[in-house]
Amino acid sequence: PSTRRLPFALAGAALVALVYALCLSAFSKPVALLAAFLCSIEGFLLAFSRIVQYQSFLLLFGLAAFYSAYRANSSTTPRPYYCLGAVFLSLSLLCHYDAAIAAVGTLALLRLKHIKHWLLPALIAIALTAAFYLPFYLTGNFSNTASYLGQRIDLSKFPVNNLPRYFNVFSFYNSIYFTVLVWLPILAWCFVEIYRILRSGFQNAAHKGKLRPPSHTEETSSLHSHEGGLPRAQSSRGERQRAGGCLSLWLLCGLISMGFLIARPNTHFYIIHPPLLILAALSITIVLSCREKKYLAPVICLLILFSLPYPWFAYLKTWPEFRPAFPKSLLAIYP
Repeated sequence: PSTRRLPFALAGAALVALVYALCLSAFSKPVALLAAFLCSIEGFLLAFSRIVQYQSFLLLFGLAAFYSAYRANSSTTPRPYYCLGAVFLSLSLLCHYDAAIAAVGTLALLRLKHIKHWLLPALIAIALTAAFYLPFYLTGNFSNTASYLGQRIDLSKFPVNNLPRYFNVFSFYNSIYFTVLVWLPILAWCFVEIYRILRSGFQNAAHKGKLRPPSHTEETSSLHSHEGGLPRAQSSRGERQRAGGCLSLWLLCGLISMGFLIARPNTHFYIIHPPLLILAALSITIVLSCREKKYLAPVICLLILFSLPYPWFAYLKTWPEFRPAFPKSLLAIYP
């Protein structure tokens, strides 16, 4: 019945609102609007919001824990935020073990200068998590779960490559246009970051060789060019970079574990989608704010335009003659 699915739909809607709140605090309003929009039409998130399963709540609690840790860093009284984050982190772990991947990014946000505030949140997290898992382990049911997880992980097949299957499934839940819209900016961003690291190493080597190092003005100009003149968020640039780095860590841990370590991840790649969509929105916004990249704006708008009808076909157009032939019953614009 629809009433049983309502809490999961509400969790999916709350996740979109939380993405907006996080991006508004950490980055800027354009990034927040675009990230929330991408989350609202992403196929995995829509699919899990329509069924009675744990994924919507896990993502909601996992991102809430991340947001709580982020707010703690910019607060003069971080302990309440850490305690709240501990509750959300425990709730996400109670949903499924996948939450451990999201927890990596959240824990990376913690600041050592706040270590004196960690004890109470740690006790809360341990107590809430142990309240379920300790009896679960002592009753002997854990052995069955461990056997099942062993079959799913199956390290005897290491290394595996699940990325082709993932992108095949991703382009089924989403249109090919949405796939390009999300993943191409991420790949471009990775290339730019690698280039910046290599360039920085070359400049350091040149400086040691007594060649003229770049001036402070040049470095500042390059930085502003890379940021694309984004509207300033409520946080400092260091906090924005830290949030982006921890989201990248969440994405990378999930991509490596599901892509190369776990033999049968199936749809559990969903765990990387919140950071994926946020970083994609950040990358797109940076591109659109660069004057020399303005020619890409029409391309991005077309990708968004063609992405919009797909969720309607996939999740709302459910009359009998459409479902058996899906995806062949889609419009010709969706290859």
